This record gives sequence, C-alpha cells and structure tokens, in this order.
Amino acid sequence: MMVGIGVALVLWVVGPSIGVSAVLAAMIGLSLLLCAGTLSWKDCLSYTPAWDTLVWFAVLISMSNQLNSLGVIKVGADWWEGVDSAHGTCSWTLLWPLL
Repeated sequence: MMVGIGVALVLWVVGPSIGVSAVLAAMIGLSLLLCAGTLSWKDCLSYTPAWDTLVWFAVLISMSNQLNSLGVIKVGADWWEGVDSAHGTCSWTLLWPLL
C-alpha cells in the first residue's frame, strides 16, 4: 500500500518535469493499489461521492468548452475588460455581485 501511494505522490510532485500529468499519476497509483489487493474494484464502485464528483466535473468542463466554442467567454472577457479600463482597476465591489 505504501509503495502505491508513494509512487503516486512522487509522480504527482515531479510529474510535470518528466511529462506525467496528475491524472496519469493518480491512475498509476490506483492501478498499483488494485493490483496489490489493497483496494478492490467493488470498493471503488461503492464510493459514490467520487462518482458524483466525476460526473459534475465532466458536466462543468463540457459546459465551459461549449460556452468557449460559442464565444460567450470571449464576449464576457471583452465586457469585463471595458468595465475594468473604465474604472482604472479591478474593483472587488464590482466583481462581488458576479460571483
């Protein structure tokens, strides 16, 4: 178990310098834990909060890609650039209602 977690941690830290993404490091660590018998596939499937998070992130990323391809992000960025230049600096009092 410690080896699998250690490999995943090392790859996560030094991964960008050797071309290993954080997702690949996590998958390698999970694969090692599954192969070693520390985790079972049933354990992975039964942890529903992880699947909920995966689904919601997939939806959010898909929505952001679609908004970007439709040009909505560009329009919003151009609008904010105009607001920002009119006031001289980014004011949190202007940004707070948008959040």
